[in-house]
Amino acid sequence: MEIVLDILKKNESIRDAPDSIDANITAGKIEFKNITFTYDSELKIEDQRTILDDVSFTVPAGKSYALVGMTGSGKSTILRLLYRFYELQSG
Repeated sequence: MEIVLDILKKNESIRDAPDSIDANITAGKIEFKNITFTYDSELKIEDQRTILDDVSFTVPAGKSYALVGMTGSGKSTILRLLYRFYELQSG
């Protein structure tokens, strides 16, 4: 939790694109479509670490799902992406 609070204290580095549209939240559904995320994407290719590669899932409104997997499989990364702590490479 301390890490999240530290992140919230920092200046925003992710900004909406000039042509972005407001989120249209009507039913509370969460949907990730073909998400790819790589930590250190600015580094040369051999130093990059792809965490999520073409991941898709939907959590319907009113439902609870669990993220399970081994250490390093992307569970925390998915939550960080949901809160826009990081920018996607695609999806």
